[in-house]
Amino acid sequence: MGDGISLLFPQAPSGKATSSEGVVIVHELMHLWNRADEEWLSEGLTRYLEAVVSHELDGLPQEALGRELVRLGQSYLQHAGGTTIAQSRGSQAYQAGAMAILCLDGAMKGAKQSLWSAHQTVRAARPIGAALPARELLEEVDHRAPQVGHELRL
Repeated sequence: MGDGISLLFPQAPSGKATSSEGVVIVHELMHLWNRADEEWLSEGLTRYLEAVVSHELDGLPQEALGRELVRLGQSYLQHAGGTTIAQSRGSQAYQAGAMAILCLDGAMKGAKQSLWSAHQTVRAARPIGAALPARELLEEVDHRAPQVGHELRL
């Protein structure tokens, strides 16, 4: 987990979490809770949480969140080429990782399990500030829901 953040904007943010400034603020706040050793997980999980939390804070309907996640998925597919999610770098890692987390979260819910609980279990075993090992998170997913973990290949 991060130690802190500093953000500077040319003018005061609008107060909407889904505004251009708002999503940056929410994204960076999510990094205080999530930091991983692989870019796809660090940025992807944070990007996914940014979308979910921003839409919830602004009281937007689930359909708006769904449209945002579809847009992310389409952008990833359009630019992925032959790159796997784990090989994604830069802005592509945000989109690729968010799509992996979306699928993993849905599959875990379908198996009556919680991705967030698995994340917290792995996080609790690490020193404060240490990066979350992606391999350990995926092993915890395998432990909780073997059918889900075996289907996920990054």
